[in-house]
Amino acid sequence: DLTIEEAIELAEGYSSGLSPLPDDAVLENASFGSLLKRTVVAEDGSLIDKSFYGYRVVFLRYFEDVPTSDAILLWIDTFGNLNLYDKTWTLSLPESSDPSIGEKKSISIAESVINGTSQSSELRIVRPNYYWDSNKTMYGDSNGRLSWVIVLDIGDSRQASVWVDAHSGDVVGGWTAL
Repeated sequence: DLTIEEAIELAEGYSSGLSPLPDDAVLENASFGSLLKRTVVAEDGSLIDKSFYGYRVVFLRYFEDVPTSDAILLWIDTFGNLNLYDKTWTLSLPESSDPSIGEKKSISIAESVINGTSQSSELRIVRPNYYWDSNKTMYGDSNGRLSWVIVLDIGDSRQASVWVDAHSGDVVGGWTAL
């Protein structure tokens, strides 16, 4: 069976073969057990759904020690075959990773967007999705924004995230999980 170290080595090789692994790519996570579902053609020609276990390997882009939304995701099955490759490396980076607005202020802004209790906060460079603003187009902006990513407990075992621009205090994105 394939080890996690072998999966990482294969991921680096596959990634380099498809497109050079960027110098600022950092191995963020490698884990076993990810289930990938694929529709495959059976011997009789019919289509069937098949599940595969394997390794999920993620490389992230960092800027001045701050993680960005850019990533390379590879999924390698237990036989060493590449089953999924997804690269998003188009984010333009800000001039600096020094925030003008502090973490506490950002948490206060996030809690004013949706009723909840802050669980975690992290400085990241995000691609705005304007999730909380119905007047803006989601994912229309490739300008990286230094933001506080605040995760809130909104009750009933649900979470929400609010991204607060670390310079302007504007809410530039987020998500909710059911």
